Amino acid sequence: MKQENLKALFNPKSIAIVGASPDDQKIGGRPLSYLQRYGYEGAIYPINPKYDEINGLTCYPDILSVPGGIDLAIIAVPSSVVINTFKRCAEKKVRSVIIFSAGFAEVNEEGKKQQDEIALIAKQNNVSVLGPNCLGMFNVGKGVYGTFSTIIEDEKPLKSNIGFVSQSGAFGSHVFTLARQQNIGFSYFVATGNECDVNVADCIQFMAEDPG
Repeated sequence: MKQENLKALFNPKSIAIVGASPDDQKIGGRPLSYLQRYGYEGAIYPINPKYDEINGLTCYPDILSVPGGIDLAIIAVPSSVVINTFKRCAEKKVRSVIIFSAGFAEVNEEGKKQQDEIALIAKQNNVSVLGPNCLGMFNVGKGVYGTFSTIIEDEKPLKSNIGFVSQSGAFGSHVFTLARQQNIGFSYFVATGNECDVNVADCIQFMAEDPG
């Protein structure tokens, strides 16, 4: 099932953004902006109780209000509400989740306990989780941009058959920038962050088995 859920993570047919914002300079605004600007063809569901509409899309108060199934949920909310948000994703039977939020095992023991709880919920509900504390990912061929990185802010990434994965978002961004300077593109770009579930090895296996 993990490989199936990784397909939902890297090639989702529907994406919910929890903490979505109309401001493309905010962490919850960038992925929405990238998806719309760079040609994602699947369903996009902004989630934020403050808005009825964002960027021409119906905005939902919570993920349980979204009609139909969701392959990928992007969580861009403060760490204090991540666990409850993730529980709702599990209840909705979301197949994969990206957690941008920091403040977990990388900061202190309490953060580690919360991260361990996320990992347990993921395992119990068969949800693949990228993160927490991660830069996210993108799939250039499918227009999937589950990231808040500024490295693709000014232009759409070049496409190639090279997949790239890094635990560190900073290191990954540096490599991406060097590659673009040499006109080298990527098929997939992934930064795994704290790796409470999906790790670098999982991503390499997924890419190795991908015909593209």
